Amino acid sequence: MSDRFEALERARADLKFRVTVLFIFFVVSIFSVFVITSAMEVNTVIRFIGSRLAIPTVRQAQTVIDGDAFEKLRDSLDQEDPYYEAARIRLLDLKERSGSVYLYTMAPVDGRTYRFIIDGSAPPGDQDNFSPLGTLEDTSEYEDVFFDVMREKEIVLGSIDQNETWGKLISAYGPILNANGEAVGVIGCDLEAASIAAWIRGRVAWQMGIIAVFLIVGLAVYFMFLRRLDRLEALR
Repeated sequence: MSDRFEALERARADLKFRVTVLFIFFVVSIFSVFVITSAMEVNTVIRFIGSRLAIPTVRQAQTVIDGDAFEKLRDSLDQEDPYYEAARIRLLDLKERSGSVYLYTMAPVDGRTYRFIIDGSAPPGDQDNFSPLGTLEDTSEYEDVFFDVMREKEIVLGSIDQNETWGKLISAYGPILNANGEAVGVIGCDLEAASIAAWIRGRVAWQMGIIAVFLIVGLAVYFMFLRRLDRLEALR
């Protein structure tokens, strides 16, 4: 009888152990899935915001830039051309209203060397953020969608880019078309993504904290329940 009782107790203890391990594994799995999913959602949300802000900004910039006047300016690089200053001011105003970091136009020169034409990213006195008419830019490290714009003639949203100089950005690009429908340049709009990511991560961290509290409470209640069961069995 004693052996059977001991065997039964061992079976109960083994069952409790298995149930406890299973419960903890279930809790940890839920928490891990939430963490991984939340991390993936950060980039998804940034791209969604980019599509809602950067692409419409490029579309509005297309209405500001006259393709034929742009093509003439591209060829002449005449800073005294009245169109240049008028378009620059309108582009800068659009940049400030849209909340973008950079809003600019470029034209290809040779291979992956491009030239800034009208830069609406900052006033001309801002040497760090403004590129004067004709400034050459090596675009070798630009993403492929930047170069697809001239060929596809469609507005595209780029990937999230982490740059040592500019920080984390997400960009949209659109073509500048002349009266014949030829692509003569590119409009670029860059949104600052680091603060968006930080805000999302802050929200996720807050939610994870709430979930962690509930999980801890749940585990505490579970172990209290097990302890009470042990006491009831001891009284038998």
